[in-house]
Amino acid sequence: MHALMADLPLVLDNVSLDVGGARLIDRVDLTISPGAPTLIVGPNGAGKTSLLRLCMGLVVPTSGRVSWGSRLAAGRSRRNRLPASGDVASQRRRQCAVCVGAGRRAAS
Repeated sequence: MHALMADLPLVLDNVSLDVGGARLIDRVDLTISPGAPTLIVGPNGAGKTSLLRLCMGLVVPTSGRVSWGSRLAAGRSRRNRLPASGDVASQRRRQCAVCVGAGRRAAS
């Protein structure tokens, strides 16, 4: 837990995320500092998971900047990023595949 605290604050600076021509996250400014827990709540489809994927570097923002402590959050490998275009159903399937298969490669 101490290593995580050293990585704070988490800062999103004017972050937007576009997927398949739709704006999922629009110019978010957010700072999460050590201390009290931070909750992200909202109805289905509000963008909670997309926001968390941005924070963790699993997707690269369309615009803006995400940083942990003094380090910029680098996007993960291309395999773990959301596609820049395509229909929502295929994007969801890719997301699920990445979540389930993270770190493992399926047998051919």
